[in-house]
Amino acid sequence: MGVFKYFRNWRKDNVASGATVSDSWTADDNYIIRRIYLQRADGVGLTASTFYFKIGDRVFTREEVPATVLGPDVEVTPVLDISITKGEKLDWIFKNLEGTTISVLVTLEVWSP
Repeated sequence: MGVFKYFRNWRKDNVASGATVSDSWTADDNYIIRRIYLQRADGVGLTASTFYFKIGDRVFTREEVPATVLGPDVEVTPVLDISITKGEKLDWIFKNLEGTTISVLVTLEVWSP
């Protein structure tokens, strides 16, 4: 088992209903992404939004999944243990289908191999 390194976090504010936000991260070393947490900044649970992510040409959400699958905390977020090597790029897209403008938090739990 690896060693926890850090959390990589993005906050996207004022995401209108029906809008998408995206971002990316290029690994500066070899890592394992243990979990991905998805949360509304106001603490309300996500109910309808979707999430997509890939590393290079490896798509992990075929084509997208409900944001609730990745959950807001360690109690419900699945262990993924996805390897990402130095120089690989992770891309993600979040689509707000909550029916209101929200702020969203996307957090990677990053471990060393």
